[in-house]
Amino acid sequence: TWLFAGGALKFGAGTGNVLNLNGSALLTNVGGIVLAGANTTFALTNVNGPSRNIILGTGGSISVGDTAGWGNNTLIISNQTFVGTGASAVGNGSSNNILTLLGNSTLSFAAGLTIGTGASLNNTVLVNGASVWVTNSTTKSTILVGNTAQGALIITNGTVFADEFTVGSSGGASGSVWVQNLGYLVVTNPNTLIVGSNAVGSLLVDAGGSVTDTTLVVGYDTGGTGTVTFLAGSTGVFTNPGATPAGRMVIGQSGLGSLIMSGGTVLANQLLVTNNVLGGRTNSIFNFVGGTLTTSNATTGANSIASRLIIASNNNFSVNGTWFMDGGTNLFYSASTNAVGLGTVFIGNGVSNAAVNVGPLGVWWLGTNAASLLNLTIGSGLATGNQLLINDGIVTNVGNVIIGNTANQSIGNNLTVSNGGWFFSSAVTVGNAANASNNSYTVSQDGTGHTATVTTGRVSDVDYLTLSITQSGTGAKTATVEVKSGINNGITISQEGTGNHTASIQNLMGSANNITISQSGAGSHEFNVINTAGTTNSNNTITGVQSG
Repeated sequence: TWLFAGGALKFGAGTGNVLNLNGSALLTNVGGIVLAGANTTFALTNVNGPSRNIILGTGGSISVGDTAGWGNNTLIISNQTFVGTGASAVGNGSSNNILTLLGNSTLSFAAGLTIGTGASLNNTVLVNGASVWVTNSTTKSTILVGNTAQGALIITNGTVFADEFTVGSSGGASGSVWVQNLGYLVVTNPNTLIVGSNAVGSLLVDAGGSVTDTTLVVGYDTGGTGTVTFLAGSTGVFTNPGATPAGRMVIGQSGLGSLIMSGGTVLANQLLVTNNVLGGRTNSIFNFVGGTLTTSNATTGANSIASRLIIASNNNFSVNGTWFMDGGTNLFYSASTNAVGLGTVFIGNGVSNAAVNVGPLGVWWLGTNAASLLNLTIGSGLATGNQLLINDGIVTNVGNVIIGNTANQSIGNNLTVSNGGWFFSSAVTVGNAANASNNSYTVSQDGTGHTATVTTGRVSDVDYLTLSITQSGTGAKTATVEVKSGINNGITISQEGTGNHTASIQNLMGSANNITISQSGAGSHEFNVINTAGTTNSNNTITGVQSG
C-alpha cells in the first residue's frame, strides 16, 4: 500500500512512461493525475471495492497534456471520488488531449477547470455518466472551455455544476459545448454562463440535454462571437424569480450573439435581443425556427420587461414555433426610426401551427409610436393553423394585420381575442390573396365603448372565412366589415348591452355568404348591408335581429 497523502501521480515529460501494479498493490489518497508527456493513455476504470489498485482522494489536480509541445494523451476515469484543490486543465499548451469521466464517479475541481490554453488544438473533456462539481463556497470556481486556445466539452448522461462558465474566453480562442442525452449543465451564480466572451464560443443543447442558469450572455464583449442552439427535445431554464435583475437571456451584449431555436423548450424571465443599430452592425440575432419559448416577468417595476427585440432595419422577424407571453411586457421594434424599413412580424412564415399566446399578465408591443408600428402577418406561404391568441392579455401598437397572406397556401390561420383581451392595430385583412381561405378572426370586446374594423378579400377572392365579433357592456359599439370578394364566408356580429349599436357590412361582393347581425339592449340600433357598386350578388343569407 502506497499512501500518497494528496500528492499527484504524474507521468513525466517524454514518451514511453509505464506504471505496472500487481494484484495486491494499492495506491491510496492519490491527489490527482498528471499526464505531462505525449502519447500516453491511462485508464482508471477498475471497479468499486477492495480490488481497486488506485484510489483518488483529496488534493492536487488533474492535468492531461501538461507540457507545451507534447500531446495526444488520454485519461479515462470511472468509479472514483476526487476532490481537487489545485487548478485542473486539459491541453495546457499541448494538443489532442482527452479526459473522459465515466459513471459512478464524482469529481470536484474547486480551483477551476480549463480546457484548451496556450498554443493548443483539439482538447476535449467528455462527461459520460459522471458528476462534476466546479464550485467553491468561498471563491467562485470557473470552467473555461477554449481559454486562449481550442477546447470542447461534451456532457451526456451526466451532470456538470459550475459557479462560472465561459465558452470561448480570449486570445483568439474557440470553445464548444454539447449537452445531450440526459446531460445537465447547471451554472449557479448570476451572469456567469457566457458563450463568446472575447473569442468564439458555441453551445449546442441537443435532445435530452438541459441547461440551467440565472443569466445567459451570448456575445459578451466586443471581440466575442457566440452561438446558442436548442434542438428538439432540449431544455433551457434561465430564471431568477423575485430578484433584480430576474433571469435573463442576453443575445449580443457587446459582441455578436446568435440564438437559434430549432426545437426544445426554453423558459426565461427576460429575453434581450437589442444590439442592432440603424446604419451599423447587426450584433443580435434570434432565429425562432421551432420549439416552445416562454417569457414571464413581473408586470411592474425594474423587472417588467419580459422581452425586448430590436429588429434590424429592412428585416422581418418570424415566430415559427410557439411563444407563450405569460407576464410582463414584450417589446418589439425596428432599428429604423421612421416608416421606411420597418419590416413585418410573422407568426408562421412558411410553416404550420406556429403560435403566439398572450396570457392574462402579458403585454405585446409591436412599435413604440405611431411612426414605427410593425406589421403583423399570421400565416404566410405554405402555412396552416397558425394563431395569435390574446387570452385576457394586451397586444398593442400594431401596424397592418394580415391573416392568411398567400394564394392557395395560407389556409386556416386564426386571430382570437378572448376573455377580456385587448387588441389595438391598424387595418385587419383576413385573406390577402386568391384562395387564402378558411382563415378566421374572433373578436370578443367587453367593457365600455368598442370599435372593430375588419377587411376581407383585400386583393382577390377569400373563401370559407369565419369572422365573429362580439361586443358587450356599456357605451357605443361599432363594427364594420368589408367583404370585397369571396364565397361561403360566415360573418357574425353580436352587439349586447346598453348604448347605441352600429353594424355595417360594406362593399359586399360574392355569393353564398352567411351574415348574421344581432343587436340587443337599451339604445338605438342600426345595421347596413351595402353592395359594391355595379355588382350582382347571389345566394347570400342575411339575418338581422334587433331587440331592447
